[in-house]
Amino acid sequence: MIVDAVKISLIISFTGIFISFSTAFILYFLLKKLPEKIKTFFEIVISLPIFLSPAVIGYILLLTLGTKGFIGSAIYNFFSYKLIFSKAAAVIVFIIVSMPILYQNMKIALDSIDKSCIESAKVMGANEFQVLIYIVLPLSMKGILAGIVLAFGRGFGEFGATIMVAGNIPGKTQTIPMAIYTLAESGQDTEAKKLVLIVFFFSAFLIFLYSKLTNKKNS
Repeated sequence: MIVDAVKISLIISFTGIFISFSTAFILYFLLKKLPEKIKTFFEIVISLPIFLSPAVIGYILLLTLGTKGFIGSAIYNFFSYKLIFSKAAAVIVFIIVSMPILYQNMKIALDSIDKSCIESAKVMGANEFQVLIYIVLPLSMKGILAGIVLAFGRGFGEFGATIMVAGNIPGKTQTIPMAIYTLAESGQDTEAKKLVLIVFFFSAFLIFLYSKLTNKKNS
């Protein structure tokens, strides 16, 4: 159970953080082109999961991704694939709970870039892609990476919404938090403690990484 839970958690987390980062990055530049009021509306929608309880997020996703939901039913009718109680559902939960954190950190990092650096590069003949690669990303990289670490930690430890949407299926959707719950409930304290130690040291590593990225002395 321990090996399977760790493997499933890592697969879901790395898949989810890649999609979250890609989506947040694209959204940032798309929203920049919109009028301020419309941009604010979309940013409120993106940030909502930060303030919603896992139970509410899970219930909304159940209504949406279930075989009677407008997304779940469409996927089931066209591909005969049930999203609920699958790894895909767990990845979706990861994205929902992690992307708001990632987006907000990314926005802060990208907005803090001195605009004169970008304008100077353009005056010297750099195109949009060159500005992005050689100016924007290097100057915002630490902030973006810090956001990725925070978002990864948030999604990795998700329990409430995941168990509602993906279930607690050993070897399929049972992540570390759910495995700890199952082991503790069945009285297998030794195994549960092993997983708790894994989570503890992994969390400590993420905190260390985050502190290094946000330490101004290392900038």
